[in-house]
Amino acid sequence: MEQRESDERSERVASIFREHGRYVWRSLVYLGIPERDVPDLVQDVFVVVHRKLDGFDGRSSMRTWLHGIAARVALADRRRARTRLEEVTDEPPARQVDAHQEGDVERARQRADLKQAIAALPLDLRLVFVQVEIEAVPVKALAESLELPAKTVYSRLYKARDEVRRHFKRARLAGGAR
Repeated sequence: MEQRESDERSERVASIFREHGRYVWRSLVYLGIPERDVPDLVQDVFVVVHRKLDGFDGRSSMRTWLHGIAARVALADRRRARTRLEEVTDEPPARQVDAHQEGDVERARQRADLKQAIAALPLDLRLVFVQVEIEAVPVKALAESLELPAKTVYSRLYKARDEVRRHFKRARLAGGAR
């Protein structure tokens, strides 16, 4: 009987992975996890999902629940990185784009600017900004998954938006019109 329950749980986790694996990957990237570490941390997230799946009661959406797990895994990884004396950077590696593809180049520059603005945010603000503004997670659901009052999440969101605006304003002033 236990083997059958374990097989059923494994199949449920596999189904969740197929449906939400990319979302977890993006969440970890936006939380500042270096690209080289993302596959391992995605696996860590789904190990936790496998262990805690029976405790998921459906009060929040599956994405909200997964985000909470991903955020805790990312925070734990950043703490471990400090003790391993690794250099944690918020800068992703530069990507090469063919210059003749002006539209692609401009979009890549805008994405890089946004990633830089997001990377400059403190982790608590980054977490809220990415989930609300990029992943379209409702504030109430996010507050629930982070176990914070909604007003705290809104406050962090407003601060994050303000910081991102300031980043783009500084970039425009420093670089002039591109």
